[in-house]
Amino acid sequence: MPKASIVVPLAPSEVPFISHALLCSAGVVIIGACLGTPAAMAGLGAGGAWLWRERVRRVRGTLEVHIAETSGSRSEIQGRFTPTSGGLTAGTALPEHRVALRCDYLGPWLMGLTLGGRRLWLWPDSAPAESRRRLRRLFHRPGR
Repeated sequence: MPKASIVVPLAPSEVPFISHALLCSAGVVIIGACLGTPAAMAGLGAGGAWLWRERVRRVRGTLEVHIAETSGSRSEIQGRFTPTSGGLTAGTALPEHRVALRCDYLGPWLMGLTLGGRRLWLWPDSAPAESRRRLRRLFHRPGR
């Protein structure tokens, strides 16, 4: 009997953006103290452009996780990502068909998933709690 799929609506998380903005502003202050105002302005421009690019490239859409039964008692976890309008830019597209889904990092708050060679980070504010709980139970291996 096939298991029910897990549907995870992904929204952009503010946690990594805020932490990167704080690190960038601290770097600008240090550069300004060491090298002066012109260097700090150059660092502010470069950091602002990088933060803007990261904010535009954030993932928006729906991740569907399917548990496919293979030979024997083994099961394979597959995922499919469906982007919402205005989500990803052309250079960062995720596969829209089912591909292997792996969990590379499973921490208390953060989950690192690899879907078709692309890394997805699930922060606490990027997906509903129930979906994250179901994914965590799927990937958790007791005793590891």
